[in-house]
Amino acid sequence: MVSNIKILITTHKPFKIPKEEHFVPIHAGREIAFETAKDGSIDQKDFDWLMQNTIGDNSGDNISTKNRLYSECTALYWAWKNYDKIGNPEYIGLMHYRRHFIFNEEYFQNKEKNKLEKALSYISEEFISENYLNNIGLNSENINKICNNYDLVVTEDSDLSIINNARNIKEDYAMTIAGTKVEDFELMVKILNQQHPEFTSLINQKIIGHQKSLYQMFIMKKELFFEYCEFLFNILFELEKQTDFTNYSINGKRSLGYLAEELLAVFVWMKEIDPNIKIKKLGCTLIEYPYADQTLNEILKKGCPKLVEYLFFKLKSFFLNGVEKQINKERYQGIRNQRKAYKKLQRLLSA
Repeated sequence: MVSNIKILITTHKPFKIPKEEHFVPIHAGREIAFETAKDGSIDQKDFDWLMQNTIGDNSGDNISTKNRLYSECTALYWAWKNYDKIGNPEYIGLMHYRRHFIFNEEYFQNKEKNKLEKALSYISEEFISENYLNNIGLNSENINKICNNYDLVVTEDSDLSIINNARNIKEDYAMTIAGTKVEDFELMVKILNQQHPEFTSLINQKIIGHQKSLYQMFIMKKELFFEYCEFLFNILFELEKQTDFTNYSINGKRSLGYLAEELLAVFVWMKEIDPNIKIKKLGCTLIEYPYADQTLNEILKKGCPKLVEYLFFKLKSFFLNGVEKQINKERYQGIRNQRKAYKKLQRLLSA
């Protein structure tokens, strides 16, 4: 019976923290928190909230100053090198401030999904509320049950063919994520094959397919976690040595973080052929308004136009990132429904 489980929830801004004993909110990039990131920069009030409600990734052995390159991996590295600081758990996981595993599999299967959600194995949710937590089964009982029965938990595989039949994993990397380059993906594969030649055939076969685990989300046994981090950072550090990010865009500079997501998929492929490893794949959520109550109240005070501005910003980013028109059309539906979201926000905060 597993008794010690910790799941890191990475963030760089205030968010609604689900209240469960297993969760450890962690501020990724604390050492350079005030430097401009892809979402702009935070103010002193947000930083104070993060100091009060999360642990930082900038103590002990850390790479916190490299957060603009490594994204949430700076929190991952900190947990690896400072494992005793989170209680030396038997299992460790990683989720995000706006993405959670869905332990209620029936809810995930029955929830209506648009084309993008089907392709990328997630469902959209608006707010983190008690109803939301109950719907997705995000509680200690379900987490304990999963860990008692599996060695490794990751997201359900994508099916990129739903978006574009001709686009495989390698092509999708640079065509979907703004500022990234397919040459970096190719360098990653080259380093992979140099460091793990026994998996060359498997990797080369998989990267021209459409299925992979997504979002750098997992729960795994301690032993697997240490193996994964050794595997991951050996490759990322070599990638950093061989890549000049000087002229990359702000989002492009995060390429090592994006490539880390690809490397988790590779690690899962390696473990899928090991008969001794039991793997569970779950759906996940994408939360539109994952903010702490204080931030939600501020949005509410500013009124409905603020939500319209937020949603149009989201839509604009999808156009700029070169996502297909069909996907933009589905996102536009969210803008048309912004009054409904606004009313839900009012009810949530008045409950």
